[in-house]
Amino acid sequence: MDELIILFLYHGGNLPVAVDHYHRLRTLHPRDLVVPIAFQLASQVIPGTADVAHDSHDYGWPLADAYAQADKVFYRWFLNPRNPKARRYIFFEYDILPKCPAQEFYREVWDADVAASDVVDMIAEPDWWPSRWGPPIESDLLPYQTGLRPLAGAFWSHAAFERVASSRRMQGAWCEHRAGTLAKFFGFRPMRIPGAIRTIHWPPTVLRDFSGREWFHPVKTMQPRTQRIRPSMRGVTSISPWSARTPPAPSDRQTISSPDGT
Repeated sequence: MDELIILFLYHGGNLPVAVDHYHRLRTLHPRDLVVPIAFQLASQVIPGTADVAHDSHDYGWPLADAYAQADKVFYRWFLNPRNPKARRYIFFEYDILPKCPAQEFYREVWDADVAASDVVDMIAEPDWWPSRWGPPIESDLLPYQTGLRPLAGAFWSHAAFERVASSRRMQGAWCEHRAGTLAKFFGFRPMRIPGAIRTIHWPPTVLRDFSGREWFHPVKTMQPRTQRIRPSMRGVTSISPWSARTPPAPSDRQTISSPDGT
């Protein structure tokens, strides 16, 4: 069993960025498996791409919307017995710009079963919009409702990934709602990656300084490999209820450039 598999999900919408981020990821992880995966890709741009739509069956995860149900692409890849297995997995989406190895970015949750930039307790936040997407969930799952926000960059142990992928439940739910709820239901405690909400989030306009040794999402434009981008973000932009509760240590997740750009 491998130590780490990074599942690189991409589609045909922004191929130059996808290819660039894929090669950056490969360079940063010479000893780890980086597996390009897709769903109904028109042409295989990255050699060796595993298009799960080409499998002989769907492994119990029918997929109608690859955006809203992106986690099903990962589950279908995992359940294919021909595919390799690892102790840890990362749900990597093409618009993550990696600036350091996974072992560095996830160092504080490396032994966790499930981790994401933000974990939404949907009992405390019942109005989080994915709860209203799709049909009502089964009654036994209601007390466990949790969101992994965003799904991009989610970190999984083999045990958690296997249990959730094998459950085939909450078929009509939004991906972030399904992944977090099933993980918690089966006894895995989703953890927040300390400080990662500063660089892995959903609005593309929140962060403008990509100079730090971090992973950044969503980055949908080509970025120079050496140039540092200004102006720096010199304060935390609150985009999550967690931001005000447990601010990250400045030394861990802050990206502030000095006047000379270092």
